[in-house]
Amino acid sequence: MKYHILKNIILSVVYSFFCLFALHLQAENQTASRPGIGLVLSGGGALGFTHIGALQALEALHVPVDYVTGTSMGSIVGGLYAAKVDVPALEKAVMEINWDKVFDDSAERQLLSFREKQRQLNFAQFEVGFSKKGFSTPAAIVGGQNLIIQLERLTGGLQLDDFNALPIPFKAVAVDLKSAKQYILEKGNLAMAMRASMAVPSVFAPIAMNGALLVDGGLLNNMPVQLVKDMGADLVIAINVSSKPSDIDASASLLKLAQQSTEVVLIQNMLVSMKKADIVIAPDLEGHTSLDFDAKHAQDMIKRGYQAVMDKAVLFKGMALSPAAYARHKQQQKQRIISQEKVINPQFIRFQGITRGNENLLYERSKDLLQRTLSRGEIENKIKQLNQINEFERITYDTLENEQGETGLLFDIREKSWGPNYLRFGASVSSAFDDRTLFNLVLRHERLSLNALGGEWINELSFGRGYQISTKLYQPLDYQDRFFVEPTLAFGRNFQDVIINQQALEYRGPTVAGGLKSGINFSNWGRLSTGAFYQASNLKQPENSVVLPEYYRIKSTEAGLRLLFEYDTLDQRLFSRHGLLMNLMGEVSSFDFKLPGERHEKLKNNRLFTLYARYVTPLAKAHTLITDINLGTSSDTLLSMGHYRLLTGYAENDLRVSGADVALLRMGDMYRPQWLQNALSNSGLEIMFHGGKIWDNPIREQQKNLYYGGSIALLWDTPMGILRMGSGYSNGGELQYFLSFGHIIEYRARSLRRVFSGQANPQ
Repeated sequence: MKYHILKNIILSVVYSFFCLFALHLQAENQTASRPGIGLVLSGGGALGFTHIGALQALEALHVPVDYVTGTSMGSIVGGLYAAKVDVPALEKAVMEINWDKVFDDSAERQLLSFREKQRQLNFAQFEVGFSKKGFSTPAAIVGGQNLIIQLERLTGGLQLDDFNALPIPFKAVAVDLKSAKQYILEKGNLAMAMRASMAVPSVFAPIAMNGALLVDGGLLNNMPVQLVKDMGADLVIAINVSSKPSDIDASASLLKLAQQSTEVVLIQNMLVSMKKADIVIAPDLEGHTSLDFDAKHAQDMIKRGYQAVMDKAVLFKGMALSPAAYARHKQQQKQRIISQEKVINPQFIRFQGITRGNENLLYERSKDLLQRTLSRGEIENKIKQLNQINEFERITYDTLENEQGETGLLFDIREKSWGPNYLRFGASVSSAFDDRTLFNLVLRHERLSLNALGGEWINELSFGRGYQISTKLYQPLDYQDRFFVEPTLAFGRNFQDVIINQQALEYRGPTVAGGLKSGINFSNWGRLSTGAFYQASNLKQPENSVVLPEYYRIKSTEAGLRLLFEYDTLDQRLFSRHGLLMNLMGEVSSFDFKLPGERHEKLKNNRLFTLYARYVTPLAKAHTLITDINLGTSSDTLLSMGHYRLLTGYAENDLRVSGADVALLRMGDMYRPQWLQNALSNSGLEIMFHGGKIWDNPIREQQKNLYYGGSIALLWDTPMGILRMGSGYSNGGELQYFLSFGHIIEYRARSLRRVFSGQANPQ
């Protein structure tokens, strides 16, 4: 009996073994004999998120992918899939891309130099260059520095002689503007290949590669079906996510007609390509556009891509493998994954592509990377810091070995083609809807990299209530820009408010000013400077509004010494969540006023001290606590607290809120609800309450105990400046409405000079 039981067990085991072996042979045979399947992913901007869902469905249906081609966003999804062979990893990688930063080449604010922080507060990011050849502009809105950094991070800087060596053979498509032909990206740096394929004209700068100038492949071949056939594919699956032609009629505008005409050509090229595919999937993407890179839209597009493939699942039955065969196929592909992690411990650093800059300067600012193990994040941060020299369009890096077998870093630098002189623009306009609207337009010329230490020559022309022409030289004294000197000279015709006999009178006239300061930069968070200044003015009251004829003209000179400490750790220029901004200034000066009739007034040793500080800290997801402090004291100067950013409800030169000593505290909430972000991206509501005190007021015999009030304003941070609109009130003042646009972030107590105010006797 036992013998029969043992015999049955042995026979069962042998039978099971042969069954499994037969299934194994069947899977082997199925894998070996099946046709090669190619996948084509079209371009379409953010609509390319749909490709991820399509890949999820193909994996669920056990449809193997043997070749991948893609254009633009399709090349990014396709390239990452070919390298990772894992759809969850692909989805994670694409969703981790900070798409807001992709379309903004600026570095995170905490990485900016102190000077660059101040520059961004006052000027738009757009610039125009000029040289001996004439004026020129950047080739695109975005240089693509942050895009290539993020793609390099995802691919691990993968560099191959042939993209066929990837787990899934891959090729991307671009267009060479020089030859007006399709350019196949099939070797080299994988991240750069994807970047070139997505170089949308006028949006991303073109890529120079092997003598070609490459832009988005969608211009000529948005659906590279023939390319995947040439790679060896027998059957082709094409995923089309490109935008469909919009409705148009005879009343369409010139721009609409031009856009539609371009789309017609692109669509016709795609129709020709799609006819060569065996299966075409075109998901329904109504409600989404090529610009919807946010996570909410992305997740919905992924779901639609998945469903579009599943809706045609019957078409894939002939391509699908058995579960065992598909698992074996995926395992074989994963075994071909190329390790993307490199241990980077550079023993030397080299640069290539430098023609205008100084290589020694770059080396001195990069040598802290030497002889230690580096993460990619550290190298990326160094690239962002080097970019603040403002002479480069893009910096990439790679490792190399020297003749001694040592590993080093090679930084490949593409200098701005529109240099070496740059023009920047700044503008501001503000109104409290009273008798004074302030407008200021600034044109700034910068000549960078003047010498080995990175000196900068800066000239500015400003127009507003008057005009001013200024020139200055910023000269670092060491490679790290720790110590500096800065001489300045300016000439203009300005407006000034002068206090005479307890009246605020407006004067205008030519002014000459100059100064010399030196200082020290504390890393990128602060600066201490000291120097001497001089200013001479010949001022007159406007002829049509002379108030005091005996004071019709004032000639004034001012000379003094100034000590200034500046501190800035705000994480954003406007909607900060963390950090402190502070400006602490002390000044000692002397004035000499000359009036008609040989009358003089001299004010010696006038002492002025002001402090402005803003501290921000998060309260909740949509709320940030803001605290502003304004303090000031002066021996012979009035400080005005009238302004909608200070004591809202009082005019800028209102003597009722002016004094020799002032103190103001403003606290409130920067509220950024999601509904407001959906309506106006990068906006917020500033709700502030304030209280302050003024001493030594020239027109009030009895001082108010406390000024208090509040304001509410809508703020919108745009690439061209900050829009601020709202209203507020302070006790004793009026309900005030205000509107401003420009680059002024903070507002300090304003100095008003007073002459013959009872503080000194005329000579």
